[in-house]
This record gives sequence, structure tokens and C-alpha cells, in this order.
Amino acid sequence: MQVLNYCVAFAILLKTASFQKVCNGGDTETCICDRTDNSGTIDLTSIGNKVNKPWFSYVPSSMYPFQFMYSYNPCYEFTDCYYISGLSIVMIPGENPIPCMDVGVMNSSTFVEEENGQISLHYHSYDMQRKAVVFLECNSSSHENTFTQFGDEYALVFFTFKLNGPAACVISKQPDQRTPRIAGISM
Repeated sequence: MQVLNYCVAFAILLKTASFQKVCNGGDTETCICDRTDNSGTIDLTSIGNKVNKPWFSYVPSSMYPFQFMYSYNPCYEFTDCYYISGLSIVMIPGENPIPCMDVGVMNSSTFVEEENGQISLHYHSYDMQRKAVVFLECNSSSHENTFTQFGDEYALVFFTFKLNGPAACVISKQPDQRTPRIAGISM
């Protein structure tokens, strides 16, 4: 049964990722993605905690709120789980007797454009046994950013999350005001 769960999780992972370059300069920057389509920049630095603690802490699982909670820091690594460093996402047991475990490490962060055009961040654990996908959902009318887990935690190997709020929005590029114009022609 465990092998079947791994296969299902892997199939979902393959289905969600389009594996095309999303960001100028590479897709492995942890905070900023300057879009290759020139639509603008995604900048998560406003919700990145630089003091070795997660920005979002103890977020309950959607299916098992008393068994699992998650902490996430999108830009800067933190230390948790009995002094494991380099973390981006960690699963914390609530009433569940299993130990705390890393779900995603910062140096594995990769921006991905999903088949539906949505941008996400993909992470994997230190031992490469767990995968996490954080779907970015722009909400420019909100004044806060939220991080939620959704769906089943597929045999504790594949985890899906949503980061919703203004930080997840693409900031449109503004025309360079310093470009001289002569008779309506850009130089």
C-alpha cells in the first residue's frame, strides 16, 4: 500500500509541473522571481523572516488539524525539529506521536509554472523522501498573507500548500523613466 501511495504522489508531482524556465537568472532563487515572460516580478522578501524563525508558525493541517501542523518561511532558512537547520517547511506533530520532520529545505526551493499558468514553489526534504508544493495565489486586495495546507498529506511524502496575499502577486514592470525619447522614438 505504501508503494501505491508513493506512486500516486509522484504522478501528482509530474502532472503539476511544467518544467519550463520561469525566472530570469534561474528558478532556484528563494525569494524573488523576475518572470521570463516580462510580466513582472514576484518578491516574497516582505514575508521572509531573517531571524532563524518561520514567518508562518503552527498552521494546522486541513485534514488532520490535531495531528499535524506546519511552519514555513519562504525566503530564509530556519532551524527546528531538534536543531535541524536549513529548513523552509517543517511538519510538527500535534497529538500525533511521530517526530517533527522536514518537508522542505531552503536550498531546494524552485519556482515552477504549473500547467494552468499558476506559479508555485517546489521544495524537497533533506533525504529527498518528501516533496512540498506551495501554490502562490495573488490577492492584492488583502492586507495580509496567509499560508494554508490543503488536501491529503499523501502518505506523508507529498504536501500541498497555498500562499495567499499581496506578496504572491506579480509586480508589473514599469517602463524605465530614464530612457530618453526623441520624437516618440525610444533609444
